[in-house]
Amino acid sequence: MFPPIWLRLGLPRTSEELEPLLEAAGEASLPIDITSQPGLWGGRLRGPDRFFTYVGSSHFEHSTDQTHAANLVQADLIQTLSAIGNETIDIYFLRVRRAIEEFQINGVLEALESAKQEGHIRFLGLCCDGNPFASLSLWQFHDAFDVLQVPSNPVDQDAYETLTPLAKERRVGILGSKTLDWLGDQPFQASSAEDSGEEIAKAYLRRATLEHPALVNVRSATDIQAVLESSTEDSSPEVESRLDQVISLAVQVAQLSESGLSSSAGSRGSNE
Repeated sequence: MFPPIWLRLGLPRTSEELEPLLEAAGEASLPIDITSQPGLWGGRLRGPDRFFTYVGSSHFEHSTDQTHAANLVQADLIQTLSAIGNETIDIYFLRVRRAIEEFQINGVLEALESAKQEGHIRFLGLCCDGNPFASLSLWQFHDAFDVLQVPSNPVDQDAYETLTPLAKERRVGILGSKTLDWLGDQPFQASSAEDSGEEIAKAYLRRATLEHPALVNVRSATDIQAVLESSTEDSSPEVESRLDQVISLAVQVAQLSESGLSSSAGSRGSNE
């Protein structure tokens, strides 16, 4: 049974915040995504009880044949295992950004399935990091994954709606990503004493974890503390009402932005 909240560590805003961030992450005892800095996070937080996840490199997209694709993934995995000082990574996510050639898919999956059989990967994941139909196309014909990582927030639902039906059909675990990205770069940072931004972020995080775990970007010990508080505190009716308003406004803004981009694209096409 996985915990409802997973941490994705990012570099702190100041060097003084690094040690408190590492200490808080270690004490939280939550799954930790080390993708941003495998050597730093893996090196400083390694230990027998750590649960590390990693989203693989997309270098295989440039491979020229099946063997080349397999070699690139193997090299990435070896570097990651070296960073965490272990022979096994708990979850290695295959990053899919765009449509992949069949020979690339075959090479990548050959390498990853072999590594899993040899005990170097506990669970193999699929990470949608771009066009969801590229992930869907790959997944429909290659049922090799134990968990799906997919963006999930009020303004980024296309990939979630495209991929989660197949995940549920195949009984694959779902990890929502970019959970608080829609609230800005510092979702737990209040701009004033009257600002309820931190409470809004915590309230949304509680909602986000009702159906499946959520991956949250954290860059400070304060961020981690807020994340932990979100799982132990209930929101007031006033905060829940404010959250509904913020979500509604964010969705409207996103729709207007998308409509504007579509109109601009249409105008350029007409003028060419």
